[in-house]
Amino acid sequence: MTKQVSYRERILEYAKEKFFKHGFKKVTMDELAAEMHMSKKTIYKFFPSKHILIESVIEKQIVDTTDAYNKIIHAHLDYIERLYNLWMLIGKNYVIFGKTYQGELRTYDYALWKQVEEIRKTVFDNFLSFLSEGIFTRVIRSDFRKEVILPSYLGALRGVIHESDIAQYSFSVNEALSTISTMIFEGMLSDTGKRQFRFFNNKR
Repeated sequence: MTKQVSYRERILEYAKEKFFKHGFKKVTMDELAAEMHMSKKTIYKFFPSKHILIESVIEKQIVDTTDAYNKIIHAHLDYIERLYNLWMLIGKNYVIFGKTYQGELRTYDYALWKQVEEIRKTVFDNFLSFLSEGIFTRVIRSDFRKEVILPSYLGALRGVIHESDIAQYSFSVNEALSTISTMIFEGMLSDTGKRQFRFFNNKR
């Protein structure tokens, strides 16, 4: 990795953390430069404006998530392990975007928000197809409406992580993701699926 690429990646990663945690509007270029011990001139060399930096952060998140999604889907792993890894990926991305993504991005840049929504819909549709595979192979219960599973998961995450102060509790975000996932898995999996999931859980 060249020094120029390293600078660019460093700026993107730090800006992503700041934007998604504090909001696009609140974070300033001055603040980013000061906290990164970097001149604004250096940041503007790679990202001529704050808007371009935000676009780059979102686009990188889309690319990284899409790549991770495809790697999980096509991995040579058991269905249960791929389902769990995919489930955690979706949950972690939901946590990353959080309230900032849901509200502020739409008002800040509607076209970019629309682009992210289209990607999210594609992921949702592909996930439904993946669930159908589990139903066909009798790993997932056939009496479950698969369209309800993912919204239920995201709703539980919103209640535990976004609408409560997680800092006052003794669990981490990953522990919350894992606990909620296990509860939903135990409900939606068939007896065969539950045995496979418990075996997978024990060897993790």
